[in-house]
Amino acid sequence: MPDAGRESLEGLIERVCFQYSFEVDFTSTDPESLPEIVRRLRDAALVFNLLAITEFGGRSGKEREEGLPEEIIGSAFQTFDGEDLYPDPGPIRRGRGC
Repeated sequence: MPDAGRESLEGLIERVCFQYSFEVDFTSTDPESLPEIVRRLRDAALVFNLLAITEFGGRSGKEREEGLPEEIIGSAFQTFDGEDLYPDPGPIRRGRGC
C-alpha cells in the first residue's frame, strides 16, 4: 500500500521524461534509434538509483567505469548474425514513450 506522501512510479517516470523534447519508441530496433533509447534508459537508471539511495541510504558518487551504464543497457540490444539475442523482453506495457 503506497504511503500518502510517496509519489507513484508513473509520476517518477513522468518527471524523468519531462526533459526530452521528443518522444522515442522504445520498441524500435532500427540502428538510428538505439543510441537515443540507451541514453534515455541510462538517464532513467541513474535517476532511480539516486532515488533509491535517498530512500534507503547508500553512497552516491562517480560511476565505477566511464560508459559502463551504457554498455550494460546496450547489451540488451545486441544481435548476432542478424538475429536478436534477446527477442522477447516479456510483456511490454504500452504507454506514453518519453
